[in-house]
Amino acid sequence: LDNFLFDLQKDKLTVSASDLETTMSSVITVDSDNEGTIAVPARLLLETLKTFPEQPLTFVVEDNNTVEISSNHGKYALAYADGAEFPKAVG
Repeated sequence: LDNFLFDLQKDKLTVSASDLETTMSSVITVDSDNEGTIAVPARLLLETLKTFPEQPLTFVVEDNNTVEISSNHGKYALAYADGAEFPKAVG
């Protein structure tokens, strides 16, 4: 498990993780009108999320290949990769 794939289609966010043998996905309704797909390093994302004491969190994808994660208690920027590089789901 190297990355989480974030696939945003308007107000539907699908978060997927795969180890090439097993794929897990979860669909979340979000407040967005945008679309796109990015892959975020799993370990770094999980460690970063542990530092936030509360929700909600805001994710903003920046043009410089970073995603900014913020709340009322601070913000972090993580590098992301093109979602097209993420392994396809095993079916």
